[in-house]
Amino acid sequence: MSPSAPRPFTAITAIAGVVIFACAFSFAALPFTVAPRFAQMFADLGGTDALPFISKLAVKPVTSTAALLFLAGGTLGGIVRPRERPLILSLTAGGGIALLLLTMAALYLPIIVLAGQIK
Repeated sequence: MSPSAPRPFTAITAIAGVVIFACAFSFAALPFTVAPRFAQMFADLGGTDALPFISKLAVKPVTSTAALLFLAGGTLGGIVRPRERPLILSLTAGGGIALLLLTMAALYLPIIVLAGQIK
């Protein structure tokens, strides 16, 4: 294969594709399943006014939409640029995992703070 020839789909692109799909599915389901339950729980604990900014942001549907746009853009970039496909898809998958972990940490942050205040 010459240096300018596009790289075929490899194991890394397949793994990255599966991870991107799983992250996209998680972010697509988040506003309908997880976020409303956390919002209700936060309301039961005393309202959303005292929540940290990152927790307020994690409950909003716009956060999931932005994450889905990031994943879609990275996937499209990997498809359009076949030479850099493994790198672009791997970075997109890593970014999706990082966003998912950050979202879960933001949702659980008030619970951890509340548990730390119990003596």
